[in-house]
Amino acid sequence: MIHRPLALFTSLVLAVCTFVGIANGGQVIVSYQVPPADREQTLYDFNVSTGTLDPNLAVTIPSFDTSLGTLTSVRILTNMTPTWFVRAENESIFPITPAQPVTWFTQTQTVWNYRPSTQNPYDANYAFNLGVGVASVNAQGTIANLSAYDGVTDYAGTSGTQTNFGASGLYTHVFNLTTTRQRELDWFSSGTTRTIFASTRALPQSWNGWPGHWSHGLIVKMNFASDVLVTYTYQ
Repeated sequence: MIHRPLALFTSLVLAVCTFVGIANGGQVIVSYQVPPADREQTLYDFNVSTGTLDPNLAVTIPSFDTSLGTLTSVRILTNMTPTWFVRAENESIFPITPAQPVTWFTQTQTVWNYRPSTQNPYDANYAFNLGVGVASVNAQGTIANLSAYDGVTDYAGTSGTQTNFGASGLYTHVFNLTTTRQRELDWFSSGTTRTIFASTRALPQSWNGWPGHWSHGLIVKMNFASDVLVTYTYQ
């Protein structure tokens, strides 16, 4: 069996397969190389009037070759990390001094499914769902001293601020899903190629910190690693 450290993903093209022998069966490892333009998925953007966004990363891989045997499990492995851009405006008549720590919480969810779905991720009847990974982001930053409201909510001047806090580390959330459900096995064994979707969602957010009246916003993005590995195990 081959074990690859997540940080050492190899850049395999779509059609490349790796065969690994195991007792009374084997494994086929295929890889989808995520195009650079698709690796950053925007989940929430305060510049967009619709608020929460619903991106879907399409991953197309070769189907399992049934001439090898009977498919018994499918494993999807990749990693990702969220990043965020923060803005805030002190709209009270009192300055915020000294600098105050502000904690914001954003929960994200990545659902792998057969096709893009607009259903609520909390819906127990979520159709075509292969697996779910939840990444909770709880970050804290100290915002610089802000004056009393300067009269304009522009997140600039003396009473406003905008800060790119980025990520705590690259690809910090591992998504490791193994499915043995017959419905999925039959689906992955059909056709020439199979396309699955990573549907990443921004779930509720909250802020804690300053007293008084202030406005704020986040831009949340999910950044995928360069490869998604899919392992077919068969007997």
